[in-house]
Amino acid sequence: MRQTLSVYMKREDYLLHADMWKFQTEAKVVNTGLGEPNLLNIAGGLASTGKDVYIYGVCGFIIHRYEQLKFSCRDFGGLNGKIILCNAGKFGYSQFGRGHTMDDDLAIMDILMIDCYKPQTVVELVENLETIKWRENGVYYIQLGRDE
Repeated sequence: MRQTLSVYMKREDYLLHADMWKFQTEAKVVNTGLGEPNLLNIAGGLASTGKDVYIYGVCGFIIHRYEQLKFSCRDFGGLNGKIILCNAGKFGYSQFGRGHTMDDDLAIMDILMIDCYKPQTVVELVENLETIKWRENGVYYIQLGRDE
């Protein structure tokens, strides 16, 4: 699903990641290294200027940055642009330890009132991305399935 996501992003979009993106994309790519709280703050700043920002990172390290998600992304950046959180970690990362997996991501998104999408196929992912494209500015969470 990461490959589909990388193709979907456009030249005017931003992709922020925490030292793990491996695919070519037209989007402007920013690698924040192992600085997930800063990644979310940067995303909020870019979105506040009207940019669409995609975030890709290990779910456990991104989603548990509650204050940055709430204040920088949802309450600040999401007012003027879209922030699309795409997780790595729900599937396929358990061999790296507990911090790389999630069992509470949807509950956290529910608390933050962030709309969630759970595509199981590439077709569903594209449908979800198209839906988000036409929705109002805000923060959206896509719980990615397994890569094909």
